[in-house]
Amino acid sequence: GYLACATSGYVTSKYRGRGIPARARLELCSAAARGHHPGGFLRPTTATFGSARACADAMKAYHPRDTAVFIVCGADKLKNGKAGKRDHIYISRKFQGSTPPGVELVQAPAAMLTVSATFVREQLSSHPLEQAVDQLVNQGVIPAAVGEYMLANP
Repeated sequence: GYLACATSGYVTSKYRGRGIPARARLELCSAAARGHHPGGFLRPTTATFGSARACADAMKAYHPRDTAVFIVCGADKLKNGKAGKRDHIYISRKFQGSTPPGVELVQAPAAMLTVSATFVREQLSSHPLEQAVDQLVNQGVIPAAVGEYMLANP
């Protein structure tokens, strides 16, 4: 699997100019892949992409033609009656409303219910860096390899 790393334009817009530079985000994605399980499911991400679909299409070049591709994303993508996509799996913390036909909705494991980018940002902004990273790693929110990268690149 691959982590689709967003382009700088998207991140800069979403976080009003306070986003992490693309190179650092790519290195974080690769650190997460290395820290997941050596030789395991996640693989390093080599570039930023405008969408998870663009990442999937680019990564197909490294796999046999008959490789099935699916995109895992948050159930918030189904808000306001949006139709789901057949090749997507939607992870839900809690989902209100009906699931569109043909959509696969998966309940997030209990351990993931409090994990979010917002939670990580809050921890990093309210504690000294070493303490915040140590807590995030010990709670299993981020892999140790990501924590090491964060401490080496404050």
